[in-house]
Amino acid sequence: MTRLYASRLSSPDTDRSALPPPSKQGRYDSPGLAPTLSLVVGCPGASVMSLPDDILLLIISFVGVNDIVALRMTSKRFAAVSNLRWVWSDALKRHVIDRNIPIPGYPGDLKSLSSKDLEIRALHATRFQENWCSNRPRTKRCFQFNVDDSDDADANAAGASLTREHPAPVSHVLFVPGSNGELIITVSGTSCITCWEVPLSGSESFIVAESKMPKNHIIDGIAVNTDPKSEGLLAVTWIVPSPTTTGAIQSGTIEMWMLDRFHGRFVTINSRQSPHRFSPLHGLHGDWLILADPVANWHWRKGLFYVLNWGNIHQSPAPDGVLCTKFVRGYLLIIRQSHIHLLPLHHLLHPDSKTKPQPELMTGAYLHMPGVGDAAVIVEHKLSEAEEAEWMFNPVSILMRISEGGFDVIRKYDLIPRPVLPDSEREGSGDDAGGAALAQTPCNFMPSQTWPVAPSCTNLIVGENGKGLWTETRNITTSQSTYPARCMIGFDLNAELVRPPPATTGGKNEHPSRGYWKFNFVVREREMYAARVGMGEVARRQYRITTSALEDTVGRIALGSRDGKVEVVDLV
Repeated sequence: MTRLYASRLSSPDTDRSALPPPSKQGRYDSPGLAPTLSLVVGCPGASVMSLPDDILLLIISFVGVNDIVALRMTSKRFAAVSNLRWVWSDALKRHVIDRNIPIPGYPGDLKSLSSKDLEIRALHATRFQENWCSNRPRTKRCFQFNVDDSDDADANAAGASLTREHPAPVSHVLFVPGSNGELIITVSGTSCITCWEVPLSGSESFIVAESKMPKNHIIDGIAVNTDPKSEGLLAVTWIVPSPTTTGAIQSGTIEMWMLDRFHGRFVTINSRQSPHRFSPLHGLHGDWLILADPVANWHWRKGLFYVLNWGNIHQSPAPDGVLCTKFVRGYLLIIRQSHIHLLPLHHLLHPDSKTKPQPELMTGAYLHMPGVGDAAVIVEHKLSEAEEAEWMFNPVSILMRISEGGFDVIRKYDLIPRPVLPDSEREGSGDDAGGAALAQTPCNFMPSQTWPVAPSCTNLIVGENGKGLWTETRNITTSQSTYPARCMIGFDLNAELVRPPPATTGGKNEHPSRGYWKFNFVVREREMYAARVGMGEVARRQYRITTSALEDTVGRIALGSRDGKVEVVDLV
């Protein structure tokens, strides 16, 4: 039991000659007869353990999640209090939700979770954040499996077999959103797509579903749905090469698949054929698939297919292929190698809406960039319903890897949303035609930061929550040797709204300021993960790791390699 001891100064009138002589070690034999300071024996009334539960809960609310677990080990009283549901519900709100840290676990209502479930989520989220932001991040667990393990007696005999002597390389590895990082999609060779289940607490991989293309069918692209609630999980496109002309194709097909976990298979929902390629697949968001160049949109549920007008594409003498795309608040954001394009597509994204914006009110934007990019990622910072009513656009961060003047850099562009005008200003600013002043871009394009990188920088990836990785070659020094390695460098992209203090707002007749947006780009100095490579890989720039994916909610990385292996790295 923990006791509190109260010190008591001895009376200055005490006759020191009446005290017994000290011992040889200079201590008094009686602990209560010290000449200057004495201790009162602890009593239950002076103990922290005697405090009522509501006071203990108030104290625990100011303690971190790791300290709550440490307090649990000190006494039975703290063990009982720390198991209360209120403790972990409050800890999850204070240390995870209020700090804008994503909550791991399967989607669901937090009010229906037990105390143990809340504890697991709070501990996992905070420990991942601490490890990610630490000066020396560490991998907690690494697990590796072979994709050729998917070949069994029930495999499709028409598909190309994979053998351990000649494994097929892994060209794609993707996490399934909403699966807590436990479902991974892999593409091996040119014809095999497999869904694996890799539990967070286990060291085994299990096949959930597998599909193999028929003979002479080559997988040309794959995209996983970013909406975990959507029925369509996977968009797959393949081609049939022409038997007579080298490099030509006979036909192209695109299909939308759903995952039937009960029967262990992929089920085709909808499909479309064309004599041309459908690749590359840029992104699958809900019912819409963005694909090809010129960019096209396919509403797979209704079968609608739209191709953007060539007039929307600025003819550039520099390479100008599509790097990535994303839907943001009724607009389509297209990142090309030499420019950024923002197109209003309200009539496509909301075809059933009775009230459609007038054409003059839907304004896009175009931004030409110096240099030519070869990779890009987009991070949309989500807003609440109240914040969406205040701003015309969501804050967006764009990272591009650009080669400019012999230097390789990563440049960040910020799309700063414009505030929504109040009704009084909106009516007064329009002309006789009605509202011409509303025809403005919903955001401002601001190149804000440039970060130099090595020429070996590749595999630029980012998660939905703003955490990302790129891979570059570094020399790793240990106590015994120095060797080259492919290192994964972490970074963070986030945006926060800085509200002005009440004293700086306008008067009665003035609209108060909504504040300004602050964008942050933080690059971690130490590598998150390192894999040793040979000098032959460095010289040819053909590395063993071919593809990678990041699940930035649970802290899991998946790596695909040329030797037909997938490595799963857990940071928690």
